[in-house]
Amino acid sequence: MKLEIPAEFDEFDEYDLWGVSPETLILANACTHSNSPHAESALRRAHDLEIVRTNFDLDWETYRDFLDTVCTAWFEHPIGEAAVCADSNTAKQFVAGAAYQTSGGVMRCLRQGVDQLRQADDIDSIIAPARDLKAVSDRTAIRLLRALRVLRRTSRGYKYDTTVLEALRFGADYSRSEAAWALAERLRTRLGIESAAVSEALLSSADIPLPSERPAIPQASLPLCLTRSDLSEFVTTLFNEDFEVTIQEVQESVAAMRNRIMEALQFGIECNSVTSVEWPLPEAAAIICATASQQDRPVVADYLAERLDEDPFTIHTTLRDAGLEVTLRNGLLQFEDAYSSPKTTGDPVTEYRQWVTDRLVDINTKAQGLAEFKNRLSEGWTRQRQELIEAIIHRLDNFRVSPTKFVFSMLDPNYLDDSQVEQYVGDSTPLKDEVQHIKNWRDKQPSDAETFSNMVSEVCHYPLHDSETEPVLRIMSPWMNFAVQDYTSTFRHLIEHDVTIRLLFRLPSPRGWNNLKQNLLTRLGDTGGNLELRTYTRFKQFRNHTELKEIGKDDKNYVGETGIHAKLFIAGGAEDGSVVAGSANLMENSFFYNPEAGLQTHDPNVVKTAINYYDLIWKLSEPDRIDESVFTNKTNFTFYPKVYKP
Repeated sequence: MKLEIPAEFDEFDEYDLWGVSPETLILANACTHSNSPHAESALRRAHDLEIVRTNFDLDWETYRDFLDTVCTAWFEHPIGEAAVCADSNTAKQFVAGAAYQTSGGVMRCLRQGVDQLRQADDIDSIIAPARDLKAVSDRTAIRLLRALRVLRRTSRGYKYDTTVLEALRFGADYSRSEAAWALAERLRTRLGIESAAVSEALLSSADIPLPSERPAIPQASLPLCLTRSDLSEFVTTLFNEDFEVTIQEVQESVAAMRNRIMEALQFGIECNSVTSVEWPLPEAAAIICATASQQDRPVVADYLAERLDEDPFTIHTTLRDAGLEVTLRNGLLQFEDAYSSPKTTGDPVTEYRQWVTDRLVDINTKAQGLAEFKNRLSEGWTRQRQELIEAIIHRLDNFRVSPTKFVFSMLDPNYLDDSQVEQYVGDSTPLKDEVQHIKNWRDKQPSDAETFSNMVSEVCHYPLHDSETEPVLRIMSPWMNFAVQDYTSTFRHLIEHDVTIRLLFRLPSPRGWNNLKQNLLTRLGDTGGNLELRTYTRFKQFRNHTELKEIGKDDKNYVGETGIHAKLFIAGGAEDGSVVAGSANLMENSFFYNPEAGLQTHDPNVVKTAINYYDLIWKLSEPDRIDESVFTNKTNFTFYPKVYKP
């Protein structure tokens, strides 16, 4: 099945896939297999968290449909049901294991990585040159694996996560009993059951011998084990809708075994009449069998099998061939007559009793574990949802999340005292009523609302308060007036601390340029190159500078002018900066009188986008840069940039 990436995902990032991660794929799978509204809510929560993290709003239907497409391709039966075993620590390995079993570019990338791992001396650094991966795969597959955190781009190519590759290698090399053990153990530990006796009981119920050595259980091995033909019956038993019934049957089997062991442990009254016999067993084993026959109690066949290194069926046949009347049923040897016992100086019966007692403890542990196992089966999907959402939230730990503030201006009381407001109102009753409404709103001002005067001042001081941020202050204000003089000391302080100030505005009139020099530039003096000025003004029809001056003398002539209109105040860099965007120029009216509005945030995505936008206009304004030599010289227009058609 070829996976097509929707165009909306491409719009977000050239290298990553929006919202696609091991956790989200497993949550999407849970929606299908748990059929729970809570699962749908958990995936929707993951979607919303991605919006917070990336500041990109991909519509829910497109997002869900694409995740379902990937799950359909990778999480086939029984992998989809077994995905309940995956948790936040193993989700990446499980998803890689599921993809390893499919066809297409993702599978080929993973198998190439495993092949490299098998041949590598340094398993901590498995890197595939970009050309090698592109030879066996495509852009879609590589982007998927990067989103799943299996591949990472480096200068040398693509580096694999070796924990994933090692898990895949283990899963491919397991024996039948090791693979079955890994499945049972993963399910047991996923449900929080401590006793490994549960896994032993599950394998025993399927007549699968325990592995001689307990294998590691990397999560990626599960999908590889699930699709093995020699485990199909065991897998069907573990991962089906009637699994609780299966567990009930295993419980009943263990309970019956417990009763039989109890019967073997409780010896009765010795029999005085015995039949002489030549035992075909070693002396200690013969004494145990004879004692059991005389007290009409069974012998646990597994005990003899362990001591004699023979299977119970062979031991039973050996006894029958020697003429003893004995049956083998449910793992117990039951003698029909009382037989004589060989003489010995030891006490093998005591050892046997201790073995039976230990086996009883083991069986009781299995019984308790199975009961707990059954009770927790229904909790699997719920537990998984909680852990995966926590993992997704954890990815935000190093991401700076901050509230967005509403920024406004409206007869700023921090600047205008009562006498100034009264002067503004005069004898106008309507204005008096208007001011009263404004004061009432200000008295109940929302906590997330701040004035432009406060927030712009905060942004301008930001590089001084946070030494870790990029030492740059970017200001885009089409128009400025004498209000800029209030920032003289702030700018001087920034310059002294080697902070670069970039000021971008529209081409001013002669009077406007004179005011800027008088109110700011001459006050600052020598800035050491840390103040950069540029203008951005264009004309709809090309006019050179001389021609413009002549046209400007005649009011009948009109030159269509365009230029910056945005108002931006950006401090610092993308990861740790602050931005105010709104309608207010760096002017008295904008900050203190006019109804103005904007937003302020530290959100890294918004700050990054604002910086990118500002830097674009700044670059376009390169021809319009103003040399610092004109800051304090005699006012003139020699600094006017070359005027050209955009």
